[in-house]
Amino acid sequence: CFFKSSLYIGHVNTTIDNVTCDRWDAHLSQSDPLTLKLPDISTSEAANYCRDPDEKGHPWCYVSNDPHHKTWEFCDVLFCRECYFANKSHEYNGYVTTPINGNCLAWTGTSFPDSSFPDGSVARAHNYCRDPDNRGYPHCPTSHGVLPCLIPKCNHSVCADDPNTLCEILKSVICGVKDMAQKLCPKTCGMC
Repeated sequence: CFFKSSLYIGHVNTTIDNVTCDRWDAHLSQSDPLTLKLPDISTSEAANYCRDPDEKGHPWCYVSNDPHHKTWEFCDVLFCRECYFANKSHEYNGYVTTPINGNCLAWTGTSFPDSSFPDGSVARAHNYCRDPDNRGYPHCPTSHGVLPCLIPKCNHSVCADDPNTLCEILKSVICGVKDMAQKLCPKTCGMC
């Protein structure tokens, strides 16, 4: 499953029509702008896995071996339901911006220090639900005061790692890059 399609690094390689994906390196050169937007180290590392380098909103892949006629299809990858661990709610760094009432406002209007956010700064927390003051649940500032967000607590069936994910590679390659680590590694719910 994926939380943000452009960051999906799973191993699904079939489309919604059950067509096997082509390899990315059969369609993209190293100088192609989309190559730089793949979450993988290279097109060969991306293999024929579904990705979303141009942010279509859902992982996809090429299905035509003709490089002059680039046909693509969306893949059969589910959107993950975001959740948080009650004892680690301060680590939640998902993309939910929905409190129980109203709309989340930007955290820049608060007095929390940058170190209170898993994003590394108040500005990067945008108006996402967070727990900078360790209340035990993600919340956000609203025009009605600070309100809890509509995010369920995690359980192992919701946040379990994808058995097809090579966690050691994820940790050594992706989690070493600070910006990527903040977006991807917490999504493993500490079990990777």
